[in-house]
Amino acid sequence: SEPSASIAPPWPEPWPEPVTLGEAFEETLEAIHRHVVLSKEAGIAVALWVVWSYSVDRSPTGPAGDIAPLLTIISPVKRCGKTSLLSVLTHLCPRVVPASNIRPAALFRTIEVERPTLLIDEAETFLREDDELRGIVNAGHRRDLAFVVRCVEADRDFIPRKFSVWCPKVLAQIGNPSATIEDRSIIIRLQRKRRDEVVERLNAVAAERLKQTARRLMAAITPEVRIDMYAAEPEIPAVLNDRQADNWRSLLALADLAGDYWPAAARNAAVALSVVEDPDAESIG
Repeated sequence: SEPSASIAPPWPEPWPEPVTLGEAFEETLEAIHRHVVLSKEAGIAVALWVVWSYSVDRSPTGPAGDIAPLLTIISPVKRCGKTSLLSVLTHLCPRVVPASNIRPAALFRTIEVERPTLLIDEAETFLREDDELRGIVNAGHRRDLAFVVRCVEADRDFIPRKFSVWCPKVLAQIGNPSATIEDRSIIIRLQRKRRDEVVERLNAVAAERLKQTARRLMAAITPEVRIDMYAAEPEIPAVLNDRQADNWRSLLALADLAGDYWPAAARNAAVALSVVEDPDAESIG
């Protein structure tokens, strides 16, 4: 048979039986902690972001003011679980396209055609030094501004064309990201696991189990969940600044829809991961 022209896998086949949003959250969180050593708050944040990656409207012209927070995974040194977490996300998130050392032209064209969940590894090796690439990633934060304009050849001439750069994106790197990336991110800081901390190796059986969780996520994220997420005005912790509030708003809305302990856990995670020692500190610039 002819190979598919698409480089992104298809959306998971929905689980045949109904799955509640709370059940999907629980299963996702358990899967993350099974394979990666994370703080409780970081695990909650990653689970929220995974569910959001199914819920977000991926069309270039959707709800005004919509925000796509980057999920930025930071390791202080090698062997802190970054690769393991990326592998888990590859199986849990929908339409994942892994991309290390991607170039600007490939980045915006891939997003325009595929509407993927983009996983960019080794960001510290190329994103920090490439202003154009970093600008494209930054531009994808707010939907109504998530476009780049490039000249393309047409009829032996060059004409300007607008490309969408709107899609869920995961960045993974060693060391801190640039200020503009950090400002648009939910930051997950990893640490090297202790000898007494044991996680399950991600083998073929575990990968298949993650794919089953992805199918259950597809069943849980119904059109009604998407509508309710966009209609919600979730309560935002007062200590978050405006950009942090933007990054967390849809995730908190999903936590509220799940109910049980998720609304409180999500807000605890937002505060723990977002608020630095001096939240009012600003550079002179």
